Amino acid sequence: MSSPHALPTPDEVFISHVRLRDVDDQALSLSGWEQEYHQLSPGSYEGSVSWCSMKGIEFFVESSNKQLHQAGSIPAGKVAMALPLACEGQGWISGQPVGADTMVVLTDQRPLDFRTPSSLSVAAIVVAMEDLLRFAGVFECEAAVAAAIAQGAFTLPGLMAGHLRDCLASVARSVSGEKLALNHGNALAAFRNNLLSGFVNALGGSTTAPQAPARSAGQHRRTVERAVQYMRSHASEPIGVVDICQAVGVHSRVLQYCFNEVFGVTPVAYLRCLRLHQVRREIKESPHESLGDIAARWGIWHLGRFASDYRQLFGELPSATARNAGAQPLGGLHSGVRLAS
Repeated sequence: MSSPHALPTPDEVFISHVRLRDVDDQALSLSGWEQEYHQLSPGSYEGSVSWCSMKGIEFFVESSNKQLHQAGSIPAGKVAMALPLACEGQGWISGQPVGADTMVVLTDQRPLDFRTPSSLSVAAIVVAMEDLLRFAGVFECEAAVAAAIAQGAFTLPGLMAGHLRDCLASVARSVSGEKLALNHGNALAAFRNNLLSGFVNALGGSTTAPQAPARSAGQHRRTVERAVQYMRSHASEPIGVVDICQAVGVHSRVLQYCFNEVFGVTPVAYLRCLRLHQVRREIKESPHESLGDIAARWGIWHLGRFASDYRQLFGELPSATARNAGAQPLGGLHSGVRLAS
């Protein structure tokens, strides 16, 4: 199995936001795409593109208030996966209907031929085909991904579409408000892996719960012990489920079942807990350092979600931890030294 990608660096991150009143300008706004837009419905055009590009992945949200015909192709060797955040009416892509819960998958082997709904806001990622297939292998959904690529467009189950849409909308708000802790390579890699995992899970996901693999309770615990040891040793690195599965030698379904059996939580939730504890320790040690910088070092890129997760786990915001730590006197009971009376 391949090793994780080299860490992107902050100077490789590009974020842009543009509002447009001309479809030709909007067609040119997606870097590397060869495409042409034609406005089909009458009236003044208003569109926008928010774009976040880094090594290994590109994320964008494109909006339009008129029905368009989009034609062209995506960059060579890439695959684009998209889901509407909001749409009015129905669209068509390569002869297939596109609605609110339709996922669209584009490759450089299939020309873009999209008649958009009358109003559309769509979120998408663009990644290398090899990265998509690597993730699909770990999540045991190679056949589903291959079928999705061949089909081009398909309707997700309602709950799955809603979950993915909520995740993408949250990322979109962070990108639009530039509330992303992308000043550290670990946070960048976590951002990339989070987006890719979300789409791959949707492509190959099932509405049924994972079935118990034919393994003993002892095997479950040993699998979890190896996974926890790897997590603890690499928590400061941009690891995710893919890396843990590679290190332990099991597929994601098995890993998830084992963690649910032993701890009652998913591997992702356990890793998040480990990282939040490390962040808390660093805050207490360096209460005057930027909280965003500390979080980013531990692979946390979504600052709003970080604050929420931190408060849920510890019962206080990270700023409160820093304030309390900064108010502690040197020496005293907090440090384990008893003051003389």
